Amino acid sequence: MGGDFARTKVSSLHSIYGAYFLGLFKCLSIEHRHCKFKAVDLDASIDSHFNAKNIMEEIKYEGRLEVGYINNKRIVFNVKEVPFHLTYEKRTTENLIILVFGGARGITAECLKHIQDTECTLIIIGRSFEIDSRKEFANYNNFEELRKALIDHYKGEKIPSPAEINRECSNILRQKEINDNINILTNSRVTIEYKTADVTKLDDLESIVKDTYSQYGRIDGIIHAAGILKDKLFLDQNIDAFRQVYKTKVTVLEAIYRYIDIKNLSLLIFFSSVAGRFGNVGQSDYASANETISRFACYAKHLNTNLCVNSICWGPWDTTGMANESVKERFRQQKIIPIPLHSGVLMFEKAFLGGYINTVEVIAGKGPWVGYETHDTEKCLTSTIDQSSRLPFIESEIDYEPTGSVSYYFKIDKSNHIFLNDHKIDANPVIPATGAMELMAELVQKAWPDWIVTEVRSLRVLKGIVIESELMSKSIKVRAKPSTHAYANEFSVSASIVDNTTNQVYYSATVILGNSFPDSSNENFNSEKLLFNVNASDLYKNSLFHGPLFQLIEKTTEATTSGISSIVKGSTIQDWFSVIKQDQSWIFDPGLLDTGPQLAIVWARKMHNTTPLPSQFDSVIRYRKTSSSETFISILKIKDFDGINMTYDVFYYAENGELVIKMNGLKGTCIASLNRLSSQ
Repeated sequence: MGGDFARTKVSSLHSIYGAYFLGLFKCLSIEHRHCKFKAVDLDASIDSHFNAKNIMEEIKYEGRLEVGYINNKRIVFNVKEVPFHLTYEKRTTENLIILVFGGARGITAECLKHIQDTECTLIIIGRSFEIDSRKEFANYNNFEELRKALIDHYKGEKIPSPAEINRECSNILRQKEINDNINILTNSRVTIEYKTADVTKLDDLESIVKDTYSQYGRIDGIIHAAGILKDKLFLDQNIDAFRQVYKTKVTVLEAIYRYIDIKNLSLLIFFSSVAGRFGNVGQSDYASANETISRFACYAKHLNTNLCVNSICWGPWDTTGMANESVKERFRQQKIIPIPLHSGVLMFEKAFLGGYINTVEVIAGKGPWVGYETHDTEKCLTSTIDQSSRLPFIESEIDYEPTGSVSYYFKIDKSNHIFLNDHKIDANPVIPATGAMELMAELVQKAWPDWIVTEVRSLRVLKGIVIESELMSKSIKVRAKPSTHAYANEFSVSASIVDNTTNQVYYSATVILGNSFPDSSNENFNSEKLLFNVNASDLYKNSLFHGPLFQLIEKTTEATTSGISSIVKGSTIQDWFSVIKQDQSWIFDPGLLDTGPQLAIVWARKMHNTTPLPSQFDSVIRYRKTSSSETFISILKIKDFDGINMTYDVFYYAENGELVIKMNGLKGTCIASLNRLSSQ
């Protein structure tokens, strides 16, 4: 690619396609932190001996993923943060003939509506357009309301399946959005045409271009914003889906190269993504395509130095269609601020009016982009991970499978795992639900050591892990598979525990990995008004069945209809095993977190004379590491109780009021006959 990834030295169109691997490697380096990825671009005019030496040096050392060499000089590429100025020299756009790929919906349509007074001609190219589609549903904007209307519409006929109804709702709302946007633009000073084409088919694009030249005699500008998402981790990618995502972006480039006179263009804007510039979990296809687009933009500038060409690497947008609030919050926790709609359209307007004429690649949006580029900051991004500590349950090597899954064979041994003596039901040792959660979390942490386990979601107790009294041990298998859905700086792993012989599933959960712990600074709590006047020793005698290693509640408040609070402490790893374990730390301290279900039993016994055992945890979030020497305030809040089923949350606060762990949506099944356990 010339030594600088086709930024200046572009020998041919084909040289830019090497950017495919650059985008791919950036994503793989995030998905597989235990592997080393380097994209090195060499100047072919340099002696092969020097190039070989440079490659060996890059392999030897950590640092930049993207490195070039020109004239035997090492080149890296830095992000420069600059303020956004609205004052700039604006060029005229009157009477321009502009092709727009993918501009009738979403953020592209919002950008076009912002330039509706420019008196240019926009020829919008999309996959489908039916201005009179389903007029009877034209007033519906809400998915659920439209769904009900469709079901009513089909009454008396054969009602389609729920999946078919949902698909029809999505199609109607999608078409309505296109219709509404086209109507707004049609009633402005912009001249609008809408043409149907499949942007992945070169013949369709050739026909559009030739028709435009025939009708207008010229094409002055191009806005390429077409794109689709089919996010999956690379090892789970389907080749056809990968190709579709890539071709939706890249086929347009080939059409521009083949059929459009770039030297006579005055405007060329590409909607790219920070996923291409920096990589993102689950978006290797999208990143490869967007990085190719950015290289093509440089190629076009090389052919026409007077061309206003920009590849805008958008960060996430703060719009309703972009993501729900929980996804946006995850971005914010990573210091990536979703772009407000009004700011985004102003950034586009500046590109449209020539405000970035001297810069081809523009990163839009606030985020830690500089940190992604420099080796020192890369270290900082993962410095919160304590590589020195070892895991208590996962002691030996785990098995890596070709599919990307991992597994670990775990032998539960009464002679080694002495904590089992203190957690029995009807004389049979049972692994606590919090212990099973810790075991799954440890496997995931072991498999992806450069990430941090921050949360466990959707933990289900399908069958308790019981070691019958006559047995000394039991073998189980812990499994983990990366899921196909990903968010910025975070991905999830499906985990389960199964019987090693029968494959009976005991537990299942989703373990969340992130680059850093989430922030809990807005959730601090003042416990000064709580009165802890109940001594826990009486509770362990009269209500609970837990032995000394699990007796970590020190005092509680009186139980009320809304819940109960307590003072608790962490468990000591060395006490749980017969073999002394040094330099080890829990991810989710199973003894500490078992005090949550213990408090639920105390509350249920006091208020309703029944005993609940945990069956489900919606989520368990940790905001930092804990230590066995700490004391915590735990607060149990009842969400629902119907006599049989109980739902509650438990919050663990440090003594200074800092929220350390949050357990959401714990569910328990209450059985009065289990009251007998307290006397076992």
